[in-house]
Amino acid sequence: MYVLKSSKKLYTYDQDKAAVPAETVKWALSRINAYPSPLIKSFYKFDNFFNVPQYRIDSSPYVINTYQLDGTNGKGAVDEQARASCIMEFMERYSCRAFSGWVNKKSSDFPADMVLPAECLIKSLNYKGKNSVQIIENLKDISMEWALGQNLTYNREVMLPKILYSAYSTGRASGNSIEEALSQGLCECVERHIGALVQWHYMEFPTVEQSGITNDIIQRLLSIIKSKGFDIVIKDFSGFMGIPALGVLAIDRSNYDNIGQTIGVAPAKDKALIRALTEIAQSSRKSGSLKNKNGAYYFEKFTEIKFLLKGEIKAYENVPDISNDDIKCEVERCAEILAQKGYETMFVDMTDRELNVPVVWVYIKSAAVFYANRSLFFQIGKAFLERKDYKNALTQFNMAQVDRPDEIYGYLYAGICLIDTGDYIAALENLKSALLLYPGYEEEVEGLHLHLGICCLKLNRYKESEEYLRKVLIRSPDNATLHYYLGLCLMEKGSYESALDSFFKAKNLINKMPFPPFSVDFQVSFCYYNINNYKDAEKYILKFINESSVPDWRSYNLLGSIYAAKRDYGKAVETLKKAIALEPREWINYNLIGSVYRAQNNLLHAETALKKAISLSPEEWSNYNILCSIYTMKCAWKEAVIMCEKALALCGEIGYSKKIKNRLIALKEKNR
Repeated sequence: MYVLKSSKKLYTYDQDKAAVPAETVKWALSRINAYPSPLIKSFYKFDNFFNVPQYRIDSSPYVINTYQLDGTNGKGAVDEQARASCIMEFMERYSCRAFSGWVNKKSSDFPADMVLPAECLIKSLNYKGKNSVQIIENLKDISMEWALGQNLTYNREVMLPKILYSAYSTGRASGNSIEEALSQGLCECVERHIGALVQWHYMEFPTVEQSGITNDIIQRLLSIIKSKGFDIVIKDFSGFMGIPALGVLAIDRSNYDNIGQTIGVAPAKDKALIRALTEIAQSSRKSGSLKNKNGAYYFEKFTEIKFLLKGEIKAYENVPDISNDDIKCEVERCAEILAQKGYETMFVDMTDRELNVPVVWVYIKSAAVFYANRSLFFQIGKAFLERKDYKNALTQFNMAQVDRPDEIYGYLYAGICLIDTGDYIAALENLKSALLLYPGYEEEVEGLHLHLGICCLKLNRYKESEEYLRKVLIRSPDNATLHYYLGLCLMEKGSYESALDSFFKAKNLINKMPFPPFSVDFQVSFCYYNINNYKDAEKYILKFINESSVPDWRSYNLLGSIYAAKRDYGKAVETLKKAIALEPREWINYNLIGSVYRAQNNLLHAETALKKAISLSPEEWSNYNILCSIYTMKCAWKEAVIMCEKALALCGEIGYSKKIKNRLIALKEKNR
């Protein structure tokens, strides 16, 4: 187990850190540049309404397509700390996404004193249903993913479930040292728990008198926000957990319902307040809108926060401060205070071994992880979905819809689950229900539109599919999966050159990944074949065949079609025999090889192949049409007429029906 080490503060200007920001950025960039795969695409400063320093990292295509991490933001009272905040948040998010320490087991597979009790999930996810006792029992019998962690309060090992980790990003943090990361993660857990209690209980809290604040940075931030037309109210929430926690309300004087709502938590009260004030800036848009549902708490209208405007006036000097020059001592003190309140502090080390930048996930036992937790049934459903247990996953997602009928997640993930099982009509119904709910869930819009596009594609609704996929393309141009499905949609529409453009974009993106998740060479070959570029069609299908771990009859069928189009009939027959050997029950293989035999004037083999195709697919009109032409070549007019009549009866394509009809007239003349 990890033993906390001394971690002296080397930077204390606007935040307390174990290294100065410039050195943090330099060190982190060196780790990124030494990584085997490219991690970041760009790193830049951008503006916000208050002109408080804020930076953005856009992830590389490798990170986007491997870990679905688009990028990170970072803010600070000064420029260098904003840069450091941004890059260290990237380290945290990437390391957590890449973490491979999960094990799939039931809670009963671990010693009873080592596993987090199921009751803690109920409390942390704020489930209030009458059947909570039954759910607790059910959770004990579900195989789910767990990570080995450490209980700091009692200095022992603990297994923590991924359900809690996935519920929200609460407690994940990076640092210049493990101790710094622990401090930040622990304070975020306290922040989110307090925010949830503020949201749920409408209590009165002390209002901090601002005239007693002497810190220059705080005064500057207050001045900036007020100069933009906002009134500031500072609340002391420290009484909840005993750790300095200051809330900030920024109220727009021109629109009282435009409210910034944040909480800052830190051992040093000045740093807690600075964090809360910079969070106001980070949540702002260029328009000045401060509404942010992803904060510690959220109220939509001014009338809802009136209870927060009440409370006794408290001098800033009376706000608690538990700071120490050593971050190790601060972590120990915070854990001790929480223990006195009945809380245990736990963490999992999620440091990526290649990056080697300290990253942790902190959990405070039974504390709320977010004020607006998603349905517990949804979280359980996700655990089943990760194991591809679609039946149980769908049951849980349906229960989530009943539990939270106005929440998007039960419908969205039921749709995803149904796509995976091939029930596209039911999937579309659920996804359309999610679409009606998505305003207010902007973080889910890309996934929703992507899966709507996939579902419509599977239902041959290509126009709708393309519309949904192009909506995602605007927001996520480096998403290989998106380009792949857009290519499939365009290919099905017959727009082969446009499809090739999408497939090559997908190909270029996945080629930057060490283990490409899929190949587009088959689809590229198919598109080239359909625009009569047989040279490139052959090149890409051979590449696909050579790189495939398992032979696929479809690839040999396509290669046979290419050889047939090139009139290389010997290779076509040889290749199509491989397709038949791999899948002897597929009619199209016999249909195609019969056509090749016909071209070789090998009518006996051609007739045999087409009869086999008909036995496998008696409703396919083209089988009869080709066999008709074979009998015509043999001057077997009676048999040709019979086959032609069957082809005409089955053919539903107007253009082909007309040709077959004309042929039938000619054959009947011959058969007189």
